[in-house]
Amino acid sequence: MYNRAFWIDLTCLKNMANSNDYTSLKTPTASRSGLTDAFTIEVSHIVADGAAPAVESWDAKAALPKFTVEDAMNMEWDYANVTKKDVQARVGSVKELRASYGSEFGDHHEKETKEALGVLLDPFYDVTTGRLRRMFHHFSPQGKDAVSYDEFQHGLHALGISVPATVNFKDFVRKVDTNGDNSIGLDEFIHCVQMIKQAHLFKPDNTNLVTEEHVLRVVDYSPTSIHAVAPVTKLQSFMFSSKPTWASVRWVHLAGFNKQDDLNLRRLAIKYQLHPLALDDCLNQSDKIRCKYEHYEDHTFLAIPVLRPLTAAKRRHIDACIDDHRQTMFNKRQALVREDSLQTLPAGLTEAALEAKLDDLKILMREPEQLCIFVTKANDEVLSVQADVDTVDASAFALWDAVFDHNMAKSYSKLRTHGASFLVLSLVGAAVDELVPLVEVFEAKFEALGYLVRLQGIKFDVKRLARAKKQLVAIEKIVRPLVDLVADQLLDQDEFNKGDVKSYLRDVKDRLKMMATDLRDHQQSLANLVEEDKQIRAQSQADVLYTVSVVAACFLPGTFMTGVYGMNFRNIPELHTDYGYFVWWGVLVFVVACLLAYLKLYKHWI
Repeated sequence: MYNRAFWIDLTCLKNMANSNDYTSLKTPTASRSGLTDAFTIEVSHIVADGAAPAVESWDAKAALPKFTVEDAMNMEWDYANVTKKDVQARVGSVKELRASYGSEFGDHHEKETKEALGVLLDPFYDVTTGRLRRMFHHFSPQGKDAVSYDEFQHGLHALGISVPATVNFKDFVRKVDTNGDNSIGLDEFIHCVQMIKQAHLFKPDNTNLVTEEHVLRVVDYSPTSIHAVAPVTKLQSFMFSSKPTWASVRWVHLAGFNKQDDLNLRRLAIKYQLHPLALDDCLNQSDKIRCKYEHYEDHTFLAIPVLRPLTAAKRRHIDACIDDHRQTMFNKRQALVREDSLQTLPAGLTEAALEAKLDDLKILMREPEQLCIFVTKANDEVLSVQADVDTVDASAFALWDAVFDHNMAKSYSKLRTHGASFLVLSLVGAAVDELVPLVEVFEAKFEALGYLVRLQGIKFDVKRLARAKKQLVAIEKIVRPLVDLVADQLLDQDEFNKGDVKSYLRDVKDRLKMMATDLRDHQQSLANLVEEDKQIRAQSQADVLYTVSVVAACFLPGTFMTGVYGMNFRNIPELHTDYGYFVWWGVLVFVVACLLAYLKLYKHWI
């Protein structure tokens, strides 16, 4: 038993291949009863050469090997007191600022309009390469690729960063100057600022603001090895670490954040140099979640909506309804083959049972969620972010379970033999899989609605149809943009348009198109039910009018006779007979009987 971490190497796979055993990894199970979530991985049927790591450990970054986390922690950061006047006084005159130039794209042949340094200082967690490059050229005379130690010091002062009195500046700058050329290059400047900002977010003033309702999981894998940490407990060590050299891809999954407490997301933004626009889209999730795919200089950003069943119990009920409907359709096909008579209503399915079934399907899904995916420029690290904590809320989107437990952790996983693009494809596929039962259940729902419409007639509640229409529209608003995203954007990208990635992405596209087709069919079925309900109500109204007409026709002779004998003539012989009243009723009954016989036997109107 290993807690939080496990390791599989090539020896394990060879042993499994020799024994023809593909059940080497049992699915990790997570305790969802509390906040102290820890995945327990049991490795069975494996004899590995090396011992699995029992503790959580991370590889330190090699960008600035001499500049440690402790050094970054000791730096003083006075970001709030940086003013535009102070910046201009330390950097130089406006003329000098205009003289120094540099292109965001590394093109020094054309001068670009300089931004005020105060603009470049905001926001705090924006450490994208383009922004830091422009900031670096504010401190670099004539746009050179390196600055002296003094110029580097002025640049740090402009950023509000200063070396504490207990630390010698030359000792500090020598740790940043990795190549020892007595100057600070752009890469060294970027890594230095990145580490200092990251360290600032781990100071006690910030760490006290973090809530425990978040889970960070990390997995490093290659075709021959896989190492997972779930959850990450040593956040600081991880944020200052780098992907191990043996791993081809690292997947980082953050479950749980909110706009008021986005500290971990800001830490990840500094670590992976996330663009502020992408980070804003991730934090500010609107009610109308839309698909988005954007290329930035340091990473690629993908946002997709996730529509899921309301609860886990609702998911099981939906699956049961789908299975029952499939069995019913199979029985109908078998009855057609045997030429048996088909029942209009399945045996044992009463009106009360239909109403109970439809009431259970009254509310199907949650509000749409947003899944954000970031892929680094090197295409070797993937960051996925979801708002809900899947260890606290059992109905949350269990993305880690869907991709890692049911795919990546298996010994025969195809995912580990491919790059980051295939992982992104798997994440998108997991979101698409959540939509499938929501679309399929409408076939069973409309069948039950059809039975209920015919059984109840005019007593049928038409609000059921209106509610089903709203649900169909809500699902279509998710499916249609996903189809456009996969077909028109992802398949046009080089990383998704080659090899197995292209084939599997086309499979995802086909599934989405099938769902779009099913939704159109469901809308047609709904329109047919609405039309059938209208016809039933119109027929009922016609029956009422017909009955009223027959009754009125029966009383018409009586009305005529009453009018005749109610006239005020003195000489009406029948009025003075002893049995005139009974004769009147006898004649009326005879006339009505003849009228009914005429309508029934001759005209066949009743």
